[in-house]
Amino acid sequence: MLDGSSVSREAPAPFWERLEVKSLRPTHHESFNVLKNNGYHLEHNFGHGKQNLAMLFAAMNLLAFAMHTVCDCLEDLWVEAREAKRARKRFFEHIRTITAYLVFPDWRTLMTTLINSKPPPEIEKQIAG
Repeated sequence: MLDGSSVSREAPAPFWERLEVKSLRPTHHESFNVLKNNGYHLEHNFGHGKQNLAMLFAAMNLLAFAMHTVCDCLEDLWVEAREAKRARKRFFEHIRTITAYLVFPDWRTLMTTLINSKPPPEIEKQIAG
């Protein structure tokens, strides 16, 4: 039988104050900060407009973040190009800029151009012509 000695009479802690939830906070905050500060702009871009559109954009943004994470883990040229441009934000700025003016025949040529900061001969023909 229970004599009541092991039963706590205190109310349970609120969910956000529980130890197991507190231990998740740094990871949660770090992930959100990456999405917020490294070119994804979740808070700014998706706080306006119709709710369905905002949810669609947020989902697309999270999908892009997932794909970038996969590339960080599996694609050596991607990693080398990211390291060449240092900050993630600058890397994406470079991609946006050069793909606005030049057409690259394949992924390898695009990444090599980012790594070397110089286009290969077939791309230089586009610039000259």
